[in-house]
Amino acid sequence: MDSHENFLGEMETIIVGGGQAGLSVGRYLKEHNKSFLILEKTNSIGSSWRKRYDSMQLDSFAKYSHLEGFPFQGDLMRHTKKEEVADYLQSFAKHHNIIPQFSTEVYKIEKEKNKFIVYTNKGVYRAKFVVLATGPFQKAYIPKNIENIPQNIYQIHSKDYRNPSQLKEGITLVVGAGNSGAEIVEELIESGRVVLFSYKRKFKSIKSNYFSQWLAYRLGLAHVPKDSLLGRIIIWYTKGKPVGVDVKKLLKNPNLTSAPEFKGEVPKNISNIIWATGYESDFSVISIPDFNPLTQIRGVTNIPNLFILNIRWQYSKSSSHLAGVSRDAKYIAKCIINTIHL
Repeated sequence: MDSHENFLGEMETIIVGGGQAGLSVGRYLKEHNKSFLILEKTNSIGSSWRKRYDSMQLDSFAKYSHLEGFPFQGDLMRHTKKEEVADYLQSFAKHHNIIPQFSTEVYKIEKEKNKFIVYTNKGVYRAKFVVLATGPFQKAYIPKNIENIPQNIYQIHSKDYRNPSQLKEGITLVVGAGNSGAEIVEELIESGRVVLFSYKRKFKSIKSNYFSQWLAYRLGLAHVPKDSLLGRIIIWYTKGKPVGVDVKKLLKNPNLTSAPEFKGEVPKNISNIIWATGYESDFSVISIPDFNPLTQIRGVTNIPNLFILNIRWQYSKSSSHLAGVSRDAKYIAKCIINTIHL
């Protein structure tokens, strides 16, 4: 540890990220009277949800999209809006009396012997356990072959897109047909925009109705381990498909034209490009030699006592959803508790 850094104290467990994942693992540690500190880089719980595009909503019904033992209120058959999710997480934290330390950004994690050194913008902590709970939306991915795109075209990633008012007048090219891409296209069309929609394969979606969600969450298909035969089939079937989008209706709209997969060339007369091309995991804060790449099995990494949580397909399809993060958080909390007892 750098002797010039401001040492803030030693903790048993430090949790990086105060969203649904960090709050969940904190909740289970607290139930076993284990000490922890949640470091959240924003100034409030739910900030990352509030910053998403205005039309964003959960693709599963409120009945199934909640943390363990803490259901949403009101109509449980609705698709919950992003603001509701942010408010819900604040209520969850208040209910369990969990208070993160806000405006604290972790920029480096080292290890000395059996303790982690966690560097933040406010100073340095030492901890026996670290949980990276920064979520699946970490580093925006944009294709690398974009150098020939004219500078007069306005470009924005879905991470920073909020609503059509951000865009220039004219045709908008949306690249990527996952949930974000499909929902943004719907929003643009409803606002009267002309859209080109670029995607890799035949555009298909997964139905979002009572029966499909019953299969996923009550029967348990969404919780099937990814490495099982059924899990691999689910990955193959669902990959790249948005949930709950009426594809036939969308493609019939006269303001929408399908475009070929983006390979570096931009169609003529484009004014805007929205990159709905997803995210990459970013664990660059970890500065520990001999552990690159970082690997994990159900959140337990190849670095002893370092855990990750709330990443896509961490254990099952629901691992990055409100409906599944509690299972993974409980497992990681159990691993920490059992290690403490050794």
